[in-house]
Amino acid sequence: MIEIKDLQKHFGDNHVLRGITTTISEGEVVAVIGPSGGGKSTFLRCLNCLEDPDGGSILFQGEDLADMKVDINHHRENIGMVFQQFNLFAHKNVLKNITMAPLYHGKKKLKKAVFSAIINNICALFSSKKEKTPVPSYRKEMKALKEEIKQRGLDLLQKVGLSDKADAYPSTLSGGQKQRIAIARALAMQPKIMLFDEPTSALDPELVGEVLDVIKSLAQSGMTMVIVTHEMGFAREVASRVLFIADGIITEEGTPEELFGNPKHPRTKQFLKAVL
Repeated sequence: MIEIKDLQKHFGDNHVLRGITTTISEGEVVAVIGPSGGGKSTFLRCLNCLEDPDGGSILFQGEDLADMKVDINHHRENIGMVFQQFNLFAHKNVLKNITMAPLYHGKKKLKKAVFSAIINNICALFSSKKEKTPVPSYRKEMKALKEEIKQRGLDLLQKVGLSDKADAYPSTLSGGQKQRIAIARALAMQPKIMLFDEPTSALDPELVGEVLDVIKSLAQSGMTMVIVTHEMGFAREVASRVLFIADGIITEEGTPEELFGNPKHPRTKQFLKAVL
């Protein structure tokens, strides 16, 4: 699904990513571990161009996201992102937080379809083509779209165990609940891959489990995921592959059994000895 080749990123004189090369296959759950400052979050943010790479390529379904000519917003519709700090809209209730992006996207597509049909019919008046293109009823289609997206939002709330919070506001929620809402919001766009940037790092320890349980259920459903995490037990249990990133490179990668059970690189051994 994603092929990364020689990915480079600088922040001034700081060479953060020094040639990351790897692939992420459909249905894979890739855990990214390593020391703080090693480039893990920068790597993740480059995958949906929240950071512009300075070199290399990121091929997503055959298109290079690092190419400035590519419409990155189109591809972001298929790449869900969950951040450390939730980033919920405080002035909107939970259901509106979840449904706002798909509703905006749906409106945009509907307007484009209506406009395209009208233009085709105008062009038909001046050509030999007499057959008209049906013009969607904006009001009728919009009403149906709102209902569909509202139901999608309610279904996702049930999926993350927060069916009773549809009308609540973020300020009334715990950190774990906010992060579960952030996951539901990302899923509302029906992405093909989910990126998680240390999704439990801002949570109190007793709230970590409820968020990890939601991510585990996504893994079991076959969702393709890349997860930057400090939760070693979680990475070991859920990931199909683990990348160890330190000093801007993938120092070692393998299955959880290989990397945690028998690490090869001295830097990996040093890190795991310190955290396990």
